[in-house]
Amino acid sequence: MTRTINAGTEALRASLQVSEGKREDGSTIELLVMIDLSPIRQRVVSDRTLLQDNCRSYSVSNYVAEGESVELTVEDGKLKIERRGRLSVWQCIENPVPNSKVEWEIKSVGLGIKTKVPVVKTWPGSPIKNKLAEQSYASSTSFAFDQSSSGTIAVQAAYDGMGSLLAPSDAKKDLEETTRRATENVKGLLEKIVSPETLLAVLPAEYRGIKLSLKSAAFSAQGSDPTVRLAYETRLSAAEADAFKKSLLALPLYK
Repeated sequence: MTRTINAGTEALRASLQVSEGKREDGSTIELLVMIDLSPIRQRVVSDRTLLQDNCRSYSVSNYVAEGESVELTVEDGKLKIERRGRLSVWQCIENPVPNSKVEWEIKSVGLGIKTKVPVVKTWPGSPIKNKLAEQSYASSTSFAFDQSSSGTIAVQAAYDGMGSLLAPSDAKKDLEETTRRATENVKGLLEKIVSPETLLAVLPAEYRGIKLSLKSAAFSAQGSDPTVRLAYETRLSAAEADAFKKSLLALPLYK
């Protein structure tokens, strides 16, 4: 069956597969939850914290970063997010020619007489901007699950840096800070995904207090989109297992 789960502000599609293993005193129920991570790509793409103003100051040190692509892959059981874009440097100088226009104002010309007179208004002209240089940049971050003996899951993030970016330290620092913020956002989303509440959201209401043991948590690739695979199990008596299966069969396949 397929469900939509809410992880923070993201609505993610999750599928639930259930299997049963018979035991002398009952059944072992195994639950496999697979959660589509493709919406993460849009979260990273829509990051608007990149440097945008090409005239922050009248100087030759105005940097503009433009994201071009975001790729999500799974390598060696880790989720890898690669961001690529272009960094350009702009010269911005004050326009020596001001803008001007003539406005008519009513002024006193003496003897109590008022008339309209032309008045010239001026204001700074639009800055003069020139792109001086441009280069590509790339950054990557890897995410992995660390499962403790008690069954809890921690999300580990490893930022691999900006690579060989030939840019002044302030521009590189701003780009790296933007990537770190995006990393923390994705890490927070993954932490919500692997929380026990995620699985409970796809179970029948009467079984949301069931005791489940986490067997494994891993990233995997489903076609071109990465997924999270969460495997749980629980032991139930034969009667409990039959009631549990009937509750699942009563649920709609899609919701």
